[in-house]
Amino acid sequence: MTDVEGTPLSRSIWKLDQGDWSWPPAPAPDRDGRLFAAFVELLGAGADVNEPYDDAGWTPLHAAAYIGHLPAIERLLDAGARTDAEAAGAGGTPLAHALFWAHREVAERLAQVEVVPANLRIAAALGDLSLARDEGAGRGFVRPHDGFPAWDPSDGPQEVLDEALIWASANGRTPTVPSLLARGASVNAQVGSCTPLIAAATFGRVGTVACLLDAGADPERTTSHHQGRTAMHMAAWFDRRDTVRLLVQRGVPADTRDAEQHGTPMSWARHHRNALVVAYLALHARLDILDAAAVGRLELVEELVAADPTATATCDRDGDTPLHYAAYFGETPAIELLLRHGADRGAYNQADKTPLDIAREREHEAAEARLAAGL
Repeated sequence: MTDVEGTPLSRSIWKLDQGDWSWPPAPAPDRDGRLFAAFVELLGAGADVNEPYDDAGWTPLHAAAYIGHLPAIERLLDAGARTDAEAAGAGGTPLAHALFWAHREVAERLAQVEVVPANLRIAAALGDLSLARDEGAGRGFVRPHDGFPAWDPSDGPQEVLDEALIWASANGRTPTVPSLLARGASVNAQVGSCTPLIAAATFGRVGTVACLLDAGADPERTTSHHQGRTAMHMAAWFDRRDTVRLLVQRGVPADTRDAEQHGTPMSWARHHRNALVVAYLALHARLDILDAAAVGRLELVEELVAADPTATATCDRDGDTPLHYAAYFGETPAIELLLRHGADRGAYNQADKTPLDIAREREHEAAEARLAAGL
């Protein structure tokens, strides 16, 4: 959100963000301190810390809470920033925005000033249910921007409980989870765009993930926001290595493909260059034949083909077969194995490329030579 319009003060805060629409948002590197110094200079010049800079009511404190910038929060509070200002819906205080993104340290600092709104989801996300003075109040804030799906909260007590469980899970409030479940919260609830398990996995709350799995959370439930991705997808995407390890150890499959990109957790980790997650999944996870070929898991390829001889012709939505995958990553032994089992070296994907074309483009000489042999 660094392209946001607004006051000079608000723009100086967004420059502290790590990038346009970064997800989850986080402070940018500011090695020489010039970005923060510019923000401090504007404060010193008397910039209005409570002036909303858009129609949604965003203030500089909202912006700092959104990106999780604690030093900026401290300066704004010292300058008299209001903690009860609302943006993006009723109850959208800076505290609510910080907890939406699971910025725990920032949220705890804001809560020292004032817990507002004092509803159940805020109390749960702070790990203290006794803070909730009006459990269902101030829930009009459901998303910080239209990158998330819109939904209309109800006043139903079940929804209030279930949403509180999701917020507690995102913020890693593991001791609070059993209390909410005991009150009737559903471990597999989907309120808004995700489930408690997906929320915990997304933010790498490994202890909370374990607690939810023990309570019967279904790891195959998917999020509506990210088009059919599971907790494993989200953990792999955001490089939550300990969470990925726990899910694999608990027997959660890593071969599920999401609805939009048709990607597995492995492919999402690879796309985002999360090398350690890729390496762990390659060695330990139950993969489909496409990913198994891509990482050279020969014993798994053999097992899958033995169970289903037609598996060599498996295609993803782009028409790529296991042989295409092995060619792309230069896995010559996997190419050998697939060819022995009758894989079609002349298969074209939707880009009209064969495995040989792919190997040649990627400059995998050994793979290219093996695929060219006998043509």
